[in-house]
Amino acid sequence: MLEAEANTVGSVLLSDDVLTRQQKEYILLAVSAANLNTYCVAVHSEMLRALGVSGETSDQVAVDHRNAGLSPADTALLDMALKLTRQPRAFRSADLDTLRRHGFTEEQVWRRS
Repeated sequence: MLEAEANTVGSVLLSDDVLTRQQKEYILLAVSAANLNTYCVAVHSEMLRALGVSGETSDQVAVDHRNAGLSPADTALLDMALKLTRQPRAFRSADLDTLRRHGFTEEQVWRRS
């Protein structure tokens, strides 16, 4: 079972198929911070640093991604991830239009892995 989980994490997180590795790490960092998971915040901050993101930017993504100097598209992506984390019942299909307006493709908007 552990091997299957590791394979799943590897295939989703380590690939740049739909979202970039950096975007995935941003999501994991912001959601971990929203869930007050300090272990995962530390891990994903460190992963972003390994990908060349400054420590200051990583720290700010954890605190308030809107003030982290991210691109408008990455900010919209994190807005969506945090909305789904904090208020999943508030999600509306119109929320996906925001991602589309920021250049995300249908595959990026709808892909579940």
